[in-house]
Amino acid sequence: MTKLQKLMYIVYGYYLSTFQHKIINEQPQAWPFGPVFARVHKNVDYTQILRLDDPELVGISQDSELKRVLEKVVENYAGITASQLSNWSHLDGSPWKKTTEQKNFKWSREIPDELISDYFSTYKVV
Repeated sequence: MTKLQKLMYIVYGYYLSTFQHKIINEQPQAWPFGPVFARVHKNVDYTQILRLDDPELVGISQDSELKRVLEKVVENYAGITASQLSNWSHLDGSPWKKTTEQKNFKWSREIPDELISDYFSTYKVV
């Protein structure tokens, strides 16, 4: 689950910084092991990871840029372990790190899109 969440976060961040558009209507949250999409965490059925009839997923097949980003992220990051991805998401200056260092921080706080977009605009993903 951790690896799926991190790969989703990379796609989300890269796409947001490159195209100024969110791929899903959910903010990643700061959880102890890194950024998490809570709805995905709650609803993932391990026997059926991708439901192609899901309205939010239908648009992916019609968006050539998003398909390209997904393919590149999987190609470049599939061989990296969940632990390595978690360590990467915790680096100094990362959106997760900045969010968790805010005053009165509590787990599950949303990571602001501005932090994500700024970070991924300087971080080479694909």
